Amino acid sequence: MTAVNARTKTPPGVYSLEGFLDRPTCELIKTEMRGREHARARVYDREWNYLENAAHRSTLQVKVCDSTDALVRGKLLDLRAALGLRFGVGLSDCQGPTYLIYKPGDFFEPHKDESQRPGAPEQVRRRLVSTVLFLSDEDEGERPGEYAGGSLGFYGLFKDPRCAQLGIPVKGRAGLLVAFRSDVFHQVTPVTRGERCTVVSWYV
Repeated sequence: MTAVNARTKTPPGVYSLEGFLDRPTCELIKTEMRGREHARARVYDREWNYLENAAHRSTLQVKVCDSTDALVRGKLLDLRAALGLRFGVGLSDCQGPTYLIYKPGDFFEPHKDESQRPGAPEQVRRRLVSTVLFLSDEDEGERPGEYAGGSLGFYGLFKDPRCAQLGIPVKGRAGLLVAFRSDVFHQVTPVTRGERCTVVSWYV
């Protein structure tokens, strides 16, 4: 798949909600994330082993305190009905949240969060809607953000087969929540400057 192309605000098939968290809350969570223990995030391979693989995914995963996690999870659960209506599915719960820090050079290659392939773990098979919550601002050229690169890009959003390899990006902004069907290919391009802090979750 190709690199992410020219930006668009709201790609088809992608739901976005500005101000899901206010900026002071984003700052508090980021400060906590930077001071907590972290580990390299893992990824499933073709045989469904869950392991570190820096050729496919490179980022840090952080465990936050119970109160922070309960706050974020509660707000995500409050959004179930709206997202279920938006995507035409019934949502009962969410997996996660998972807290991630991308540093320069970190990335996540194009992938889907859901799979029905033989051997897929039950938690992967059940995923219907994925969310990414941005805690930091992406660079906008004339107005440098907290990080550059690290674009969240989507593939296969247009029916025209000529667009199959066209990566459609969403600009990261603190407090912005982005939701999409879990069977949509998406990626995070390599971060080139700063830190990209996000929270990801999957509705079932």
